[in-house]
Amino acid sequence: MVVPVTSRGRPLDASVEQRVLPATRELLAASSLSDLRIDDIARRSGVAKTTIYRRWPSLTHLVVAAMADLVGEREVTITDDPEEDLQRIALAGLRSLRTAGPSLPPLALTVHRHGDAQLRREYRARLIDPLRGALIDCLQRGQARGVFRADADAPLAVDAMIGAAIYRLAILHETPTEADAKDLVSLLLDGVRPQPSREREQ
Repeated sequence: MVVPVTSRGRPLDASVEQRVLPATRELLAASSLSDLRIDDIARRSGVAKTTIYRRWPSLTHLVVAAMADLVGEREVTITDDPEEDLQRIALAGLRSLRTAGPSLPPLALTVHRHGDAQLRREYRARLIDPLRGALIDCLQRGQARGVFRADADAPLAVDAMIGAAIYRLAILHETPTEADAKDLVSLLLDGVRPQPSREREQ
């Protein structure tokens, strides 16, 4: 079964997307979310305001779509092997951070700091929860089968891996490489796999 880990919105005309979504991100990076206006996006993108409103019913929907476009689609195949699924989903998510690059964290923080609760909910529902939820589900399926430690905190383990990647991007200004992504996944798996007892090790 193929499951998208970035929720899809309504299909959009490619030429409109290619002009409007980058223009939205450019304006958001240059000023602030509070100052962002559809009129300004229309002028910068060269797309009529009426066309923009037909595609995105509100500024909230447009901002979230612009962020989702930066991250890209993330799809993985869910199988009967929770450990393999965990590796594939985690690598898909970490690769999307590489694709987005260092421009993602400041834009994401702008969204999360904004007072619009609906915007924060939409952003989380489309960009955060699908990937995070899929990873947590893999861990919990593995725990139920004895593949992973029953006492491992699945949400905390997932957040630690994602947080490490974002720290690299946002604080160190380093884009995680493919090797970095694989190392982060290995660290996650090492932390949740059953460990030999001390008696057995001695």
